[in-house]
Formats: sequence, structure tokens, C-alpha cells
Amino acid sequence: MTLVKNAGVPNMDVIVIEGMEIKQYKSIGEIGSGEAMRSGVAYKMSVGSFVYVAESDGSATGKEENTQ
Repeated sequence: MTLVKNAGVPNMDVIVIEGMEIKQYKSIGEIGSGEAMRSGVAYKMSVGSFVYVAESDGSATGKEENTQ
């Protein structure tokens, strides 16, 4: 489970709960940066679900996640 406190403001907190482990991330009010690479594309369907299409070795696979 992921919880967001004060979403969109400089003192935003993100709390991630996985089993018995709780991790808390605090914003310092700065825009984040780092290195990343594109791993795929997510599409929001008209019914509210998302379809993720991975980009790995040229072969695409789809994974659907229902958010309703």
C-alpha cells in the first residue's frame, strides 16, 4: 500500500507499506533528478483501467491494471 500525505505541496510525504515493512519518504521541496531510461508506455482506457506496454528487447507485452 502507498499513502501520500500533503500531495503536491513542498512538504509532501510518501509512505510505502509492504508486509511488515514501512518506508517513509519526505520531500525537501526540490524537483528530483537522476538517471533513468524509458521502460514502456501506459495507456488509460476509457473504462478507467490502465494498460502498460513494456519496451525491452523489441517484443512488447501488455499488463492491465484496473484502478476502479
